[in-house]
Amino acid sequence: MTGFEFCLPTRIVFGPGKLSRIGELAKPLGIKAALISDKPLTELGLVARVKQYLHERQIETVEFTEVTPNPLSTMINEVTSSMKGEKIDLVVGIGGGSPIDFAKAVAIALTHPGDIWNYIDVGGKSISYATGTVLPIIAVVTTSGTGSEVTPYSVLTNPKTSEKCGIVCDKVFPRISIVDPELTRSMPPKVTASTGVDALSHSVESYLNKDPHGYSEVAALQAIRLVSANLPTAVAAGKNLEDRSRMAWAATLAGIAISHANTTLVHAMGHPISGRFNVGHGEAMALGLPVMMRHSWMLNMEKFASIAEAMGVDTRRLSLKEAAKKSVEAMATLLEEVRLNLRLRDYGVKESDLKNLAKDATGYMIGCLESHPHKFSIEEVTEFYREML
Repeated sequence: MTGFEFCLPTRIVFGPGKLSRIGELAKPLGIKAALISDKPLTELGLVARVKQYLHERQIETVEFTEVTPNPLSTMINEVTSSMKGEKIDLVVGIGGGSPIDFAKAVAIALTHPGDIWNYIDVGGKSISYATGTVLPIIAVVTTSGTGSEVTPYSVLTNPKTSEKCGIVCDKVFPRISIVDPELTRSMPPKVTASTGVDALSHSVESYLNKDPHGYSEVAALQAIRLVSANLPTAVAAGKNLEDRSRMAWAATLAGIAISHANTTLVHAMGHPISGRFNVGHGEAMALGLPVMMRHSWMLNMEKFASIAEAMGVDTRRLSLKEAAKKSVEAMATLLEEVRLNLRLRDYGVKESDLKNLAKDATGYMIGCLESHPHKFSIEEVTEFYREML
């Protein structure tokens, strides 16, 4: 077993009804909070609930509730420009990955100069680094997918270049994350499915990372088990709190996993799809997972056999090769069950677009590509995109 480091500076407050504690938890962090969320959650009244809990503890609030999927770096610059005179002490992200990632970027931008894109890791390099103080972040999670509540990543899209990359900085680990499964019960089936597949992709990719990590492997396998067992029922019967609780914990475990052994080929291919065609992140993962499984199961048959078992396949009477190959079938079956057996052409992608997608995947996403058990060539990645078409 190789050596590794484990660090999780986030305090996780997990369980139904835990949102009511946000005022108590936030009070030691300051007296003025920036609330970051989106329109749907505002319309559901969740932002108002958070404001009430904070105001009861004499914490003032400033709001931005216009976050969109695949948030733009330019929007971070605009929002923080207007907030810099507000003397904000902490940032609260309310939502799924987009609002929480937005909140993390705001926490940097409010205390550091320049364009937020300068802090993004593009192909393993950043122009600037968050060397100073970053405002404390509280994540209030409303989906079960991204795991952003326990990661040092903030993923943004550059509208000028169509690059979708992330800030990678330990200072954007949320100080506190409230994972209240009751908040996920309002997710419609399609959002439940796509965010759940994102959690599954995180766990599978982290588990397959060529540089194994003693803790992340354990967390990833458990997340695969939980998603495989509970996502179909969460999609079909979204009000079931037990299914929602297990999915919420699966997403958090998967987030912990990718914080220590990062994502690989599926994210390398998926980010360019989202960056160029504004495809939802979970759907981009659903496009790439079957292709990755078909072309990778033979690279580490022991691990793919373990994935098959974690996904519910009875492997006791199968050879190692048979068990590993069953993981491909199990993934396809699960995606079909949650209605995410998708095609690139459904999003307007054409044959002529594949070259640029592959260029991005093997360019600015090279870090994820190189973390896979085998580094595929640009020609091979182009063919993978063609299979998705």
